[in-house]
Amino acid sequence: FFGGSYKYYDDFRAGDETDTVENSGYYEFGGDAKIQYRPFKHHELTVAAQYWNQDSVPRTEQTRYAKPFHGSQVGQDFRNNNDQERALTYVRYRIGEIHGIIESAEVTLSYQNTKETLHRVRSNSGSNPNSGDRRTEKNGIDVDTFGAQAQFVSKTPIGTMTYGFDWYKDVVDSKRTENVF
Repeated sequence: FFGGSYKYYDDFRAGDETDTVENSGYYEFGGDAKIQYRPFKHHELTVAAQYWNQDSVPRTEQTRYAKPFHGSQVGQDFRNNNDQERALTYVRYRIGEIHGIIESAEVTLSYQNTKETLHRVRSNSGSNPNSGDRRTEKNGIDVDTFGAQAQFVSKTPIGTMTYGFDWYKDVVDSKRTENVF
């Protein structure tokens, strides 16, 4: 199985009384693939991957491009954009109809990476925000998540029992840079 999408969101129109809000558009795309293989009767191996990305999603209301609405304040930033990205990969092996104490079992190993980055160009926070001085910020977080999961199903005199475990470990890296120009 394979799939994908691409979306472009053009600059939006804020309402009847306001014009088009410049620098408010962005795009996103994603894709996924999954392969299932049955090596034996009642056995199934699944390998899957997903990817999704949004690039330069603006926080327009915090920039000079915002349009005031019913007394709202327009921001002072020259730019305030977010990038978001997620990738997931997993492998699952499932066995059904075992005919023992355990009726069926499945084991899954997974890895996911999530990134978010804020790109911000601020006006000078001094007494004259219209001066040529600008401060740039780049904040980001990068999370790697490793996972393992097992699930078993057994028949008991009082009904079906499902049990197992799951384990996840997050490795988080954050960063920040700031420059004045």
